[in-house]
Amino acid sequence: MSLFDEASARPPGRPDATPFSVPPWLGPPQEQIGGTVGLQGFLVQTPTLVIALTSATAFTTGCAYDILWSARRGDHNDEQWAHRKRAIDQHHQMLRRPGAATDGAVRFGIQLADGRNITTTGVPGPGRNNFATPPRDPVLLDLSGSGSGSQDGWTQQVRLWLWPLPPPGTVELTCTWPAADVALTHISLDANALLAAAARAQPLWP
Repeated sequence: MSLFDEASARPPGRPDATPFSVPPWLGPPQEQIGGTVGLQGFLVQTPTLVIALTSATAFTTGCAYDILWSARRGDHNDEQWAHRKRAIDQHHQMLRRPGAATDGAVRFGIQLADGRNITTTGVPGPGRNNFATPPRDPVLLDLSGSGSGSQDGWTQQVRLWLWPLPPPGTVELTCTWPAADVALTHISLDANALLAAAARAQPLWP
């Protein structure tokens, strides 16, 4: 028996584990390669703050929007920069405690072509705690992790997950950040391009 055979051998009597499958409303399917879409645009672009959509990936169950969020000190004084960093911390607190979002956190949203609005406030209804029961309404989740920075700057890759796929037409991606004096801003996206990309999604395994 080779080293690899020994490492992979299952102890006698140990049953095969059933792999956990992420419910489709909580994130992209792990067994698919999504179709990418060249959708780009700035939600915010100032000398000290950038929030920009860099790409989108569509799966058979929903869409992932990748966003670059970067802040730098610039000409902020100590008090102003400390205020901005506290607002960044509030965003991470919101991610750690879904449903308990603070007023200072960055809020993203999606307006669908049929007029429905979804925001990053957590999974509504039974879908949050009961994995077997899908939420009644569409879901927009912020799947971001931690970012990186220094005393004078901060950068983070933000991933938003929209479930299910949007209807044909125009999708409005929105953002607001009151703690950083960012009023509601938006960019328009072509949902038809996302649906075409979803049709190009491929299974990961043969």
